[in-house]
Amino acid sequence: MIFRLLLILLPGLFALPCLASAANGIKIGNASLSVTIEQPDTVSLEDAAIWIDTAPIFCDFFDNTTFKLQKCGNEFRGSIPLEMLEEIVGLRFECGGGGFGYMVTLYQEKPVELTFTIDAEYRFVACTNSDTAALTAEDWQRLSSIYMRFVAPEVVGVVPPQMYDSWEKVRHYENTVIYPKLLDYATEGEGIPENAPNWFVNSLKCRFASVDVIPYVKAAERIHSLAVDEPPMKSYAFLDSIDYSPVFLTRLPFTGLKSFLYALLRFPEGGFGVIGDTPVAEWQSAAREQMLPAISRPTRLLLDLLAAMSYVEQIDIRREPLTAMQIANIQAAFTDNDLDKIIIAKHARLVQSAKQPTRQDLSAVSFDIRRYIDKMYPGRPVIVDLWNTWCAPCLDAINRSEIIRRELPRSDIVFLFICDESSAADQWERRAADIDGVNLRISAEDAARIGRMYGLEGFPSYLVFDREHNLMHSQTSFPGQSGYRSWIESVTAIAPQQTGNH
Repeated sequence: MIFRLLLILLPGLFALPCLASAANGIKIGNASLSVTIEQPDTVSLEDAAIWIDTAPIFCDFFDNTTFKLQKCGNEFRGSIPLEMLEEIVGLRFECGGGGFGYMVTLYQEKPVELTFTIDAEYRFVACTNSDTAALTAEDWQRLSSIYMRFVAPEVVGVVPPQMYDSWEKVRHYENTVIYPKLLDYATEGEGIPENAPNWFVNSLKCRFASVDVIPYVKAAERIHSLAVDEPPMKSYAFLDSIDYSPVFLTRLPFTGLKSFLYALLRFPEGGFGVIGDTPVAEWQSAAREQMLPAISRPTRLLLDLLAAMSYVEQIDIRREPLTAMQIANIQAAFTDNDLDKIIIAKHARLVQSAKQPTRQDLSAVSFDIRRYIDKMYPGRPVIVDLWNTWCAPCLDAINRSEIIRRELPRSDIVFLFICDESSAADQWERRAADIDGVNLRISAEDAARIGRMYGLEGFPSYLVFDREHNLMHSQTSFPGQSGYRSWIESVTAIAPQQTGNH
């Protein structure tokens, strides 16, 4: 799960701007970013590209959205869509097989200008930032290291099974043993740095709450195969230590709020009821009363996000479109933020995907990839992406390749995405609905056969077939945007013959 952060957060290459103290509201808009690259005279930037990764509020871990800056000489510019007035994003510079990652805070209300100095190997040397409120590279390296260690809680153990005879024992052990041990491990015994911004500590608490505190019954079942009763709401008092002011929104790229909100929505005392056609204010009033024993001062922001998550759960997870009443309720309720636009945009994408079904679950039948593409796509080039929902590098690669597919001229090339049954059917359905291509789910046995046949060693893996379905490339691991682009160009370079194929 930390693959993407490891990819981006290379030691010694980063500076993170401190966030302004002003409220970071939910507002759809654009941020202006310009980047200048200063390189040695011997270094060419002909193939250089800069990609910006943003994390929508309701994204899953690593479920980021990627944008490419426009290049003009050694300058790169773009208008980056954001869901908040200010947002930390990931920046990736790629050129000549080299490159680096960086973090930057973008603001809808003011442009940001960066100047990078690189060496002859396209590695980071230095950066100047028009936003002067920035942590040092060393500070950021420390915070990133803490976070990556914090998301590996298995190193500090779990609540012993005998303690589940009392929720008080479980909570005491979590608060006095597991959480302190986790912080000590993450900080290597040094504690949180004094200059760590408050949003960072808040994010650690949200992470601990969503993984350890909130799924009480599920944790007992998953870890110890124990069936335990749901504890009372007051047992979730750790949630009261989290700051639910606008600082709650701010977090590292690739770590959205969705997992925390979804856990809070579903688990305590059996969860908050689905919102359905209930007016938002009425649903929020009931939710507020239910959570008061745990969260003594629930903010309007928290209540809005929790109500929005109930709609998102319906759209993204249950795959059910909104009713006309729900749409009216949403538009009437979220008048001081843009949650209504975010929810309705998700609904529109769900409705559109239902009109153009491109998914088939073939896990119960025998699947032969050559026979399938020969039958379904005669005379058309095919790029096969073998992935799984649990594979973070796969999800990252799909996001990175999507922008290449969007920017190239449309052709008759087929993009075929294949999961196996190690991806749960409902999770595959949800993920595949957002992937622009043909999506199949096959048996684990057939997936293993494909791997053996083409010498693939894991996920993600790729097979590139020309128009006659001769194999041109096979590879495990994403080739990078430039490599992926070259595959597309190579298989579409020859025009289809006029043979009646379609």
